[in-house]
Amino acid sequence: MKKGILFCATFLVGALLLAGCSGKSMNPFAAKSQLSVQKDEVKRLSEKPAKGDQEKVDIDRVVVQMVNETRAGFFDKAISIGESAFEQGRQSEKFLDTLAVAYGYKNQLEGLTDREKKKYVETARLLLATDPTNTGKKNLLAAVLIDTGNFNEGNKLAAEIYNALPQKTKEVMDTYGWGLYRAGKAKEALPVFQALMQAGPDNLSQTYHTAVVLETVDKAKALSLYKKIVDWANNALTWEENRDNLASTALINKIRKDAQDAINRIQLRGRSAY
Repeated sequence: MKKGILFCATFLVGALLLAGCSGKSMNPFAAKSQLSVQKDEVKRLSEKPAKGDQEKVDIDRVVVQMVNETRAGFFDKAISIGESAFEQGRQSEKFLDTLAVAYGYKNQLEGLTDREKKKYVETARLLLATDPTNTGKKNLLAAVLIDTGNFNEGNKLAAEIYNALPQKTKEVMDTYGWGLYRAGKAKEALPVFQALMQAGPDNLSQTYHTAVVLETVDKAKALSLYKKIVDWANNALTWEENRDNLASTALINKIRKDAQDAINRIQLRGRSAY
């Protein structure tokens, strides 16, 4: 697996970070180059803003605060900062993207309250409203709906996106296939993930989803994939950009543990068959 493609959403999303993969490279938790931009922003925000720029600077400061709290693993604090600004009407595309990332990490690692799930969906809808034709933002909304348990609307939107694309992107394939699986349609999800496996998943989340669905028909292949996930996760934890990012390392560790648990389960069943 190539370095630098571990996180996009989106796990997101469930995805990693599904959030932050809205069609533009705005996710401040993913790539080293983007983290450098955030550091430049912090420096810029310490300077006195030009007349008329105060509102933009204020919302950018909120974004930086949310980024810092999310990276430190303080998801409740990041969400609280974002929701407070949200209620004051201080929003931007980058703000919505960053708030969605915070919701996404908490949903994956700790779980969201029912109220937070509604806010997560609302944030994804508003993000799509900034660019209604953007496939990435549509896919993000579909993934968020699925990840928060709204399979009817989420899978309907995911299917519309999937069927409308002559060339299926890996993000769209993952969202569509995982939605089918989560809704109890593993048989329908299988060819989607077989195609994704053929194309080569882009991140740990996509690879884990592929292994889970593949396990329903071929435990040997799934076992091999789970082992690769553990190896890739161990490698990702050594990357410089992940060392000081507690959110990323926590999610990598979660996926690694889930994969290792699957390995143990398959191997135990295999031994008990003899």
